Amino acid sequence: YYSSNCDRSIPPGTTNANCTWTLVESAACSNPAPLVIAGAGTLPVRLSSFTATKVGSQVQLAWRTSAETNNKGFDVQRSADGNTWTSLGFVNGAGQSAQARSYRFDDAAPRNGKNYYRLQQVDFDGRSSTSSIVMVDVTANGFYTLQPAGNGQYRLQIHSPQTVALQVVDMSGKKLLSKTVAQGIHPIDMSAYAQGIYLLQLTKDNVVTTEKLIKQ
Repeated sequence: YYSSNCDRSIPPGTTNANCTWTLVESAACSNPAPLVIAGAGTLPVRLSSFTATKVGSQVQLAWRTSAETNNKGFDVQRSADGNTWTSLGFVNGAGQSAQARSYRFDDAAPRNGKNYYRLQQVDFDGRSSTSSIVMVDVTANGFYTLQPAGNGQYRLQIHSPQTVALQVVDMSGKKLLSKTVAQGIHPIDMSAYAQGIYLLQLTKDNVVTTEKLIKQ
């Protein structure tokens, strides 16, 4: 039989114990006990897919799990270089689930250029694991993007580090809004204006770019 002084209970998921066992020949075995070796246990979350897709000026993150155990949720993280990470938000998990589940998170303001994303899955007991990394290139065709946001709202994103002069005028040329905007996201509220077509004028490097704003 084999003999060892090792008598430790190792919780699943922790570092294995190294025990020395000695072969004892031609000797009676007193108080024998079965040897039980516990494995590392099951993974808390089985992530079956994780994708990032550019949709307009946004990035849509989608992932799917095939099973979840003790899953508090997912910390969605973004990086400009794949090394330094910033948390964008937290998506709650299902806790316990034996069924496939789908999740989604929208990055409304990705950086101009390459955006790296990953998920940090967090258990209720504080333990965590990290997903693989996905990347989307959101290189802008110009120095801005403009998107309707509904209810008379528009979302203007300036990609250029230079400031831009912004004006909103009606079709007669009457100035309704005038300001200077920097790199970042700037909402344009048209809800107080009458129905019709307006012009958004953006001036950069003495060049004026015009976009139509429609108030319905």
